[in-house]
This record gives sequence, C-alpha cells and structure tokens, in this order.
Amino acid sequence: MIEEISLGSDISIPVIDGRYFCSRRDPIREAVQWYKQNQELIEKASRVTVLGLGAGFHIHFIPRDIEVCYVEQEPELISRFQQLYPDSRARKLESLEFYKKSSVIPFRPSQTGHEELYNLFLKKESLNIKIIERLFSQKSANSEVKVWKTLREFVA
Repeated sequence: MIEEISLGSDISIPVIDGRYFCSRRDPIREAVQWYKQNQELIEKASRVTVLGLGAGFHIHFIPRDIEVCYVEQEPELISRFQQLYPDSRARKLESLEFYKKSSVIPFRPSQTGHEELYNLFLKKESLNIKIIERLFSQKSANSEVKVWKTLREFVA
C-alpha cells in the first residue's frame, strides 16, 4: 500500500512497503539534476520514454513539445501520478512502436526492486516477447489486451 510522506511546503513523496522512489530530502533538486544530466538527449528527441515514474517531478521538466511515455512497474505509482496530474501529457507506455522511436532515459531512484527489468529496457535490441510479457504480467484488468497489442506491434 502506498503511503505519502510530507516534506513540507506542499511536497509529498510516495513510499511503498518502506521503499522510496525518489529523494527523501529534496526530490525537486533531484528532478532538476536528472533533467540537466539528460538535457541534451531530451532536447534532441521528439519522443522520450522515461524508465521510472517515482514521484513524477522529473517528468515536468521535459519540454512540452516532446511526447513523453513512462515505464513504471508499481501500479500504485501510476495511479498516484494520474490522480495528482490528470492533465499531464505524459502517459504510460503501451506501444512498442513509440518505444522503438523514442530516446530511452532512466530515472534510477524509481527502479527500486525492478532494476533487472529496467536495465533490459535500456538495451533496445534486447527487448523481446518474454520481456514484454514480464512487463505486463504484473498489470491488472486489461493487461492481456495490452500484451496482445504489443506483441502484434513487435512481430509486425
């Protein structure tokens, strides 16, 4: 279950089972540093796939003219992000085609407990049907439909 930890001044961060997915001290500074480290790659891209959602602060630093998708293994973080930022242009990655045509950028603090899978996403050439199945196997409700849609794109 997700817990919100208040850092004061209207900033809170998510914690799941004692795991933090962004800085406990200054998640905004962490997001700014992430953007600065990846700025050149981000600004050259028309599409970006961010590996790890965390508290979502880093997503907001990506320029508005760039399409953004994210990969996140914690469904509670996805729900939290969608509730806090319903107007966000960033969306959950559901298309292999988008992934293939995007710059892939990790947000490592959010990858706690799923490092192996996220590392496979960094190596575009290593993405295969088994990895896609693992990614979607942890999802609920419409996951089977998404798996088949993604597999069709992968084979095409």
